[in-house]
Amino acid sequence: MPSTFRNFVAGRWVRPSTGRYFENRNPANTRDLIGRFPESGVEDVNAAVQSATEGFRKWSRVPAPARGDVLKRVGDLLTERKEAIARAMTREMGKVLPETRGDVQEGIDTAYYAASEGRRLFGHTVPSELRSKWAMSYRRPIGVAGLITPFNFPLAIPTWKMFPALVCGNSVVIKPSEDVPHTVHLLVEILLEAGLPPEVIQLVQKRLNPNLRVAMVLPCMVDSRTNLSMEVLREIEQHFGGQLARTRIRNNVKLAEAPSFGRTIFEHAPDSNGARDYEAAADELLQALGSVAPTTPAPAPAAGAATGEAAGGTDAAAAAAQDG
Repeated sequence: MPSTFRNFVAGRWVRPSTGRYFENRNPANTRDLIGRFPESGVEDVNAAVQSATEGFRKWSRVPAPARGDVLKRVGDLLTERKEAIARAMTREMGKVLPETRGDVQEGIDTAYYAASEGRRLFGHTVPSELRSKWAMSYRRPIGVAGLITPFNFPLAIPTWKMFPALVCGNSVVIKPSEDVPHTVHLLVEILLEAGLPPEVIQLVQKRLNPNLRVAMVLPCMVDSRTNLSMEVLREIEQHFGGQLARTRIRNNVKLAEAPSFGRTIFEHAPDSNGARDYEAAADELLQALGSVAPTTPAPAPAAGAATGEAAGGTDAAAAAAQDG
């Protein structure tokens, strides 16, 4: 009897709200059924984001060196189970064992590196041009990281994105590729065993569905620090319907390449007063989706803009920390 896996949301392994599952099979032997994984829906994503928001409030207050200690234990557990994880990965996605062992080693190295960063989250002090003024900056967590990761490096890529976010005090919602759901399931089990507070990590499984991908990022978009990639912009533009997308996104949203983490930041263009209105940008997307009521009235589309069906997509998000 094949195993039926669950999402990890709000500190518990839970069934998907849809009640549906998809099969994950060995690509080298399609008769080998690895397990059934949740076909999650928007309700599952919303619950995960809500729990991660609470987890962020708690985790961000944990001293950075203590957060690093958790990741050190994660590295130890990955080292201890390297061979077992590599074999599970080979079964799941078809890479030869030397490759999957290297994939796990990437995760181990990232865990130890991120752990050490818990004692190096330095700020800066600089001379002030004003008398009796002290100029400084410090690192601070920024919120919930929404990660949607690919199949080609099933363990390495999630750790590259997740571990820096965690050591800097952010919480994580992750949806791995439907081709490798089992590998990330094993990673989440290790994170919990290492002592990560349950609300800090949320696992939501699902086959590719643009609507769900947009649902993952939109709950966080009213936070001005949401990060999206050029690929995501193109995908949203395609699914929102041509001119509507170009009018409401490309012309009204400024893309700025950020130097750290190779990320692209979605910033709403300045309004007439020169301010950046992030909530209005989020509301436009929410209204176009029709799935969540906007918190502020969205501006009317430009003359001649076409309307279209709402659906969209997003990729990984999440910077680890910023100067504050």
